[in-house]
Amino acid sequence: MGDRVSTDITIGGKLKRADVPTLMNAFMAEGAMGRNNNQDSIELTETTDPSTIDWFAINECNYGNIDDLKDVFNELGLAYFQNWGAGGDFPAGQCFNLQDNNGEREAVGEEEATFTATQILEASVDPGKLLKLFEDAEWWKKPMPKLEIID
Repeated sequence: MGDRVSTDITIGGKLKRADVPTLMNAFMAEGAMGRNNNQDSIELTETTDPSTIDWFAINECNYGNIDDLKDVFNELGLAYFQNWGAGGDFPAGQCFNLQDNNGEREAVGEEEATFTATQILEASVDPGKLLKLFEDAEWWKKPMPKLEIID
């Protein structure tokens, strides 16, 4: 067993009503609780409406790893944002996937965006690529879609 840290998760997108139990069971398997903006805890059940929850919290998450949950989010096409605390030998960080075909982006610790020489060279000959390079570096500013339950 490694460092146990807290992690908060926000999800968004369109979720079929029939998939609510799959999502809620995945959160419950991780020991998650729901939270709202008043900091109230919401106990999760298989039938909890996830659109009424502002974010999910896991108080003891091994190294902040939620790969099993991410697999469920990706399977259901849900966007997610995760924020985790620092452990004894690793920094705090964040990751984000808008399900926009750009994949998961991550910022760990105090790192700022860094670019490889190849990325800069390729972008220097194409202004569109240069703009995209810098837009992607600011992924955390992109809005999370609201979670909507659909039939």
